[in-house]
Amino acid sequence: MTSKTYLLHNQEWSCTVCPGLGANILSLRHKAHPILREPEAFSQVENAPLLFGFPLLMPPNRTCNGSFTFDGAEYRLPINEPAHNNHLHGLLHSAPFEVLSCSDTELQTRLVNNVEYFPFPFQLTITDQLLPNGLLRTVDFVNTGDTAMPLVLGFHTAFTQPDDFAVPIGNRWIVNEHHIPTGEMAALTEEQLTYKEGCPLTGQRVNGFYEASGNTARIGNYLFTAYGFDQWILFNGDGKQNFLCIEPQLGPVNALNSGTYPRLASGESYKFTLRITRNA
Repeated sequence: MTSKTYLLHNQEWSCTVCPGLGANILSLRHKAHPILREPEAFSQVENAPLLFGFPLLMPPNRTCNGSFTFDGAEYRLPINEPAHNNHLHGLLHSAPFEVLSCSDTELQTRLVNNVEYFPFPFQLTITDQLLPNGLLRTVDFVNTGDTAMPLVLGFHTAFTQPDDFAVPIGNRWIVNEHHIPTGEMAALTEEQLTYKEGCPLTGQRVNGFYEASGNTARIGNYLFTAYGFDQWILFNGDGKQNFLCIEPQLGPVNALNSGTYPRLASGESYKFTLRITRNA
């Protein structure tokens, strides 16, 4: 991976993108206020690539036993969570993207996968724009293979810990001892209802896998809107590390085995859009 970064800026906003590290947005600031969790040195991102900025996940979260079947063929992914025999978060968060164009306020990057990072060919183009009211990230995904493929994708978005937050979560997934959904769902607990309605952060753990019941989360004084996704994942470690991951995801955890994902035909495309704006 390369640590070369590109700075985008306008009158009120700035962001730093690292194409060589999965096109990760390593910083996003509004009037110098850090919205995303920023590394102090690039070595921090190398050691914990999922806990800073805007990491790209494919497949997101866990794939049980690192294997799945699609259209009668079996595929295997590397086991990188050996304690639970899972594949975790995919390989795109560290993949090198090519820079297609750059200006003061816009960067476009592209990754062509010839099955190096996922066992189906695809092309992924990301356009980051700084607008007067914040960041717009557009993700254009195209199946470049000769056959259909499963589409599962997410972002492990790591925000600097806000004073409070609210995420439009629906029912929660029940998981087993390996953090894999059992297929059963349950209503939100009293604590989890506060995640939806608005919750102060005072050092408590926040986690869980949830269906999405809306597109826009509030993180302190900012809004995070994600289109093209159907799940929200929440995670803040032990609650004492000054970050909160609010993760939009297409397909639930272990979707490649549950079959809960869109199929993309050969040549078919899919668009994701994500915005971070000031809450007016």
